Amino acid sequence: MSDYELADLFMGYTGALQSSFMNFVAVLFAFLIAGHLVAGKLQSGMVAIVVGPFTILTLQQSITVLGYGHDVAGLADQIWTQAAENPTSLGWHGTATPVLSSLVPILQFSAIVVGMLSYIGALVFFFNQRRVGRAEQTTKNLRGAKASLEELV
Repeated sequence: MSDYELADLFMGYTGALQSSFMNFVAVLFAFLIAGHLVAGKLQSGMVAIVVGPFTILTLQQSITVLGYGHDVAGLADQIWTQAAENPTSLGWHGTATPVLSSLVPILQFSAIVVGMLSYIGALVFFFNQRRVGRAEQTTKNLRGAKASLEELV
């Protein structure tokens, strides 16, 4: 593979990895907003309809990020190898340095960890908002019942 093709492929995969992760972040924030606004009002069946697709999407995005990350790590190793053989070819590329080349697998792993922690945090937030919303609804219903009783007396 030529130097240009290798650098172009690396940049393409890096962009796809970034785009995939940002899509997950957009869905994560939509889930958090939905949890804040309507979690306490949803019935159990609707909770499953909201949480189920979010879980599937999180799993799919994690696998996608893992796949792209694996490919980027492989390309970084190849860039490092070609740059070591001929320093004038890909020596300018950031992954041609040993430090940055060794960080690519760590970045890949950290993206998965961040995704999983975000998923767990979103579920905790969602179900906490559901609990709080249900408690507020119960309090509101009790106040309404008390006001109705006072009107009767």
